[in-house]
Amino acid sequence: MKKIIFTAILALGLTTATFAQSEKAKAKVEAKIEKINKEIISSDKSAELSEDQKAKLTEIEFEKLKALRKAKKENLSKEEIKEIQKKFGKKISKEVLTKEQRLARKKTKENNKG
Repeated sequence: MKKIIFTAILALGLTTATFAQSEKAKAKVEAKIEKINKEIISSDKSAELSEDQKAKLTEIEFEKLKALRKAKKENLSKEEIKEIQKKFGKKISKEVLTKEQRLARKKTKENNKG
C-alpha cells in the first residue's frame, strides 16, 4: 500500500515539475515573439505579425529552445551555441517573415545601435 501511495505522489510531483518547466518555456517563447513583433511595428505599424506567423514562430522558438538545451547538456562551445542561434534566426527570417517585416526589424535594430 505504501508503495502505491509513494508511486502516486512521485508521479504527481514529476507531472507538476514538467508542467512548471513547460509554462516557463512557453512564457519565454511568447516574450521572444512579442519582442520580434515590437521590433517590426516600431518601424512599420502595417507590418505586424499575423496570427499564422506567430504560430510558426512559436514552433520554431520551441525547436530552438530544445536545441539549445541539448547543446548545453552536451557542453558545446559558445561558438557552436551561437551557430545554433544563427541557424534558427535565419529560419525565422526566411520561412516566416515577409520582406517588409525583415526590413522593418533590421531598421529598428540599426536605430537602437546608433
